[in-house]
Amino acid sequence: MAQKRTIQIDIDGNGHHADWSAEKSATITGNSPASATTATIGSAITGCAPYRYLTVIADTIRGGTGGTLDLIIQTSFDGGITWWDYAAFAQQAGGGAANSKIFKVIKGAQITTIATPTTDTLAAGTVIGGAWGDQFRLRGIAGAGTSAGATQTIKFYFSS
Repeated sequence: MAQKRTIQIDIDGNGHHADWSAEKSATITGNSPASATTATIGSAITGCAPYRYLTVIADTIRGGTGGTLDLIIQTSFDGGITWWDYAAFAQQAGGGAANSKIFKVIKGAQITTIATPTTDTLAAGTVIGGAWGDQFRLRGIAGAGTSAGATQTIKFYFSS
């Protein structure tokens, strides 16, 4: 395990800070899909399995005009072959403002049970909790009439 370090985070873009003790940090950044499509956003992050605590800070924006946007964090236990929905943010309505969300999970403190792998079907505003795999990725589902994607930033902080 890496040595813990304190990371100061601007949690809302307005100069409000919080300190986290983390051994690993990683960020998924990329543009959300447009025009009623579903797509993976950015690149998956790896090396996540050994840690016990996870804090996620998300800065999301619907972007473009028109339709809604659903964002789902997924995890993989088998090197990215099979993906499981892990957390789904509240749906962002057309014309909606940017959102900042934070959640913290302790591995083993399962919130909900899912029996089979799911893809892009987790109810909005849900965090599964419990164990996670070695990888995380972000999926975006744009509603009809969305004219353009916008940059999404999801920050992951891991510690033992």
